[in-house]
Amino acid sequence: MQILKFEKKGVTVLAVNGQIDVHTSPKLRLEFEKLYDQGVRKMVIDFEKVTYVDSSGLATLIYMLQQLRQNNGAMALANLLDKINNLFTLTKIDMLMSIYQTQEEAITSL
Repeated sequence: MQILKFEKKGVTVLAVNGQIDVHTSPKLRLEFEKLYDQGVRKMVIDFEKVTYVDSSGLATLIYMLQQLRQNNGAMALANLLDKINNLFTLTKIDMLMSIYQTQEEAITSL
């Protein structure tokens, strides 16, 4: 998994490439914690190139969302492939997280 970080309109975007699973979710969590410790409170996770998410990946995303919300922050997801969007619907994660069709819509929402 690779993570491209950049800021756009005052929002930090993490564009993830690859799988978010038991082997890679610690890397995502570590990247999040670095940004969080630097004061980042608005974040978009771009899933355009994410091909797979397992339960540890879901747990990492929920952890990130909880940390941000506890400190007046926000997180949105963008560009989910249909199979990942279906997973989020089946697991009801879509009721917890703000999910948008495009990165621009996600950024604007925050």
